[in-house]
Amino acid sequence: MTTGYTNIANLFMEEHLPMANGDCVRVYLYGLYLCQNANSADNTLENMSAKLGIPVANIKDAFEYWEQQGLVQVLDTVPLEVKYLPIRPHSAKVRALPQGKYDDFNTKAQAILDGRMITTTEFHEYYAFMESMHFEPDALLLVIKNCVLLKGFTVGYAYILTVAKNLAYEGLTTHQAVSDKFAAAEKDHNALAELIKGIRKKKPATKDFIKHSYSEEVYKEKDINDIEF
Repeated sequence: MTTGYTNIANLFMEEHLPMANGDCVRVYLYGLYLCQNANSADNTLENMSAKLGIPVANIKDAFEYWEQQGLVQVLDTVPLEVKYLPIRPHSAKVRALPQGKYDDFNTKAQAILDGRMITTTEFHEYYAFMESMHFEPDALLLVIKNCVLLKGFTVGYAYILTVAKNLAYEGLTTHQAVSDKFAAAEKDHNALAELIKGIRKKKPATKDFIKHSYSEEVYKEKDINDIEF
């Protein structure tokens, strides 16, 4: 039985855990644990894969992601050798951005999220994500708009970034790719709705049974479809 503790920086909990893919978080935490047990028999990529139930290729992708975030350094790939680095705030990366680079994004994002003000911290999280994942600003605007349609104007940025990161892990980082993904999802949703509607129409009328009434909450969408990006 393993004893002791694995220390996790609060910055990881605050800035990285809410937005990272679940497997990436598992790889980071288990890798950190292994770093403190360098002589452990589990300290191999293959054993790590078996322990976590994550394919070797996905583990490599996860460490590449954390390297882009500045949390680790991949020293070698065969065999895989990873060095964990001190976690620094995203703000250091944001200050290095060219002045005015995301002015257009800022304006359009705030117009979409018209129900609340976007904080400086939230904007910084968006910048860090776009820089590290090479995600097009117009693609992220499309994600924000879709999240608003699903969750309303009070949707949090952690949810928005989770959706965006899942798309990025699929290799969908451009406006066209994200638009196609959402269009396909909408088509599937509409097809399912039509199927359910058809089944209900064919359902025979019944008597002497308790009828359940369902109330449907209609989302009153603010007109954000006119916002172009």
